[in-house]
Amino acid sequence: MPIDFSISDDGHFIETMISGELSCPELVEYEIAHTTDERLRSPLLELLEVSPGSICRLDDGELAAIFECRKENARLFRSHRCVLVISPEDVRAPELNRFFADLTLLHSPEVVVIFGDAPTARALMDR
Repeated sequence: MPIDFSISDDGHFIETMISGELSCPELVEYEIAHTTDERLRSPLLELLEVSPGSICRLDDGELAAIFECRKENARLFRSHRCVLVISPEDVRAPELNRFFADLTLLHSPEVVVIFGDAPTARALMDR
């Protein structure tokens, strides 16, 4: 799977890297797996880094399907802060930023902060 994530020993931090071409079922599987893991503890912070081009296979209909899946299963998801890194060079960057921002509306008080590069995001997260 082109999504790799790890959970810190204390359960308060998830580090995720999406690289390679991602399919709709893989993103749905990740959304469920990373937010329902029993090792997670509040407050929860996630660093989600999306490599350029890794979401290029997902069309607008698939993004809408992921959004609906998340909406239908809202009770499964653990609220958390997500620091999202999407390269401004990614041709779909504006669209992906809107998609992830829209996901937060489903499960407030989750917060998504968007950065264009991982070093800046890590520095501001003290990671």
